[in-house]
Parts: sequence; structure tokens; C-alpha cells
Amino acid sequence: MAIGAFVVEHPSATFLADAGICSDAHTRHLADMPAMVRKMSAGPPPRTGLVAGLREAGIDPSTLQFALLTHVHWDHVSGLAELPGVPARISSAEMPLVARDAPPRPGVSAAALRDVSFEPVPLGGPPVLTFPASHDVFGDGSVLLCDLTGHTPGHVGILLALRSGQRLLLAGDAVWNSRQLKLVRQRPALARMADADPEAAYRTVIRLSKLPPEITVLPAHDHDLLAATFPSDGWLE
Repeated sequence: MAIGAFVVEHPSATFLADAGICSDAHTRHLADMPAMVRKMSAGPPPRTGLVAGLREAGIDPSTLQFALLTHVHWDHVSGLAELPGVPARISSAEMPLVARDAPPRPGVSAAALRDVSFEPVPLGGPPVLTFPASHDVFGDGSVLLCDLTGHTPGHVGILLALRSGQRLLLAGDAVWNSRQLKLVRQRPALARMADADPEAAYRTVIRLSKLPPEITVLPAHDHDLLAATFPSDGWLE
């Protein structure tokens, strides 16, 4: 299982797509979560935190201008604790989850959100492919946010058009692995507790399954697919 982040270099900005976890996430951000979530997330500490991982890949963390998050569950935002001052852009529909008076929600760690500056992004753009709404981040079609509602109220996918012509959809937790997408299945019944709206989440799975085959859908936690997609140096052009 992968828990990580992507770095995207665009002529207008270098940014994170999701933020992974900090090196001490187990004690810093899981400690305030319900006991069941802590138990399900138990395991060895991360191999490395976000900043150490960036430096390991030869990336200067100070060059990152913002983070673009698929959603605000702890394992997608926790790494920003190591990047103070880097703002996080999220769908406007996701903003109620980060309000200081928001009730506890599965997968959301108040500690992980506390010191992050969130900037809302409205998905006011037209339908894209099978998705009902979008937002063109740079106005050139190279980075599109697509509505993948269900796992959280404002979950988005990040559709990247690379210089090579390849298109990648960073799908966050809309699906957890490629097998779920191939079978066009809901998550197992117990795992559906992590979805804000299981029926909407399943409709999103169906939309993903109907994408053109030339678009590579990358679930955030599918370690084997991620390893197979990226070359040894970790970069796609």
C-alpha cells in the first residue's frame, strides 16, 4: 500500500498533488482519531516523511508553491505539517470538513488540518469526459480538477496532460486500487464506512470505468500500479 504525494512541474508553478504523511503521523495526527480508525491504520511508521522524501528525490521543498489535494483525509494532508506556509487548494465542497467547528468525520484528523491554510476552488467548469464538473487550474487544459464526489463531499481527481501526450488521472481515494476499477465494484461493506456517500462513490467508480483506455487512472494507494507506471527515477515527462 502506498501513501505518498506527487510533485508536478508546470511552467507556471511547481506544486504537490496530495501531501502524503509526515514522519511522525502516527503520534501527531492519528492520536486524535477514533479508536477504530487508529486500529485500522496501525502498522509500521512511514518509510520517510514528506520533506525527507522530497529531498531524497532531489526536490527542494522551498520550490513548492501550493498543494492541490484530492480530499482532506489525514493520509493526504498530514505531510503539510512539514511544509509550514504552503497553502492547500481543495474543492469548495470540501471546505466544510476543514472548518474549526466541523463535527468529527471518518478519516479526518483535526490535528492534521489545524495549521494548514486552505483555499477553496470552485468546480464551475464544464463537464470533462465522464465527469459532471471541472476546474482548469492554469487555463491551458494541462491540469484539470474533476468531480469525483462520494468518498468525501468534495473529492476531486487531478487530470494531467503531460508533454509526451500521456494523460494521467490522479484519482485519490475514489478507488483504492485498480482491481476495484476493473471489477466496477463498491468497496467491501466495512470499508464503505470511510465513504461520506457510498452510492455517490459507486457512481464515481462507474464514471471512472468508462474513461477512454488511453487515460491512466492512478488510485493513490495502489503501490504496484504506481511502481509500474513511473520509471526508476520517478518522473514522467
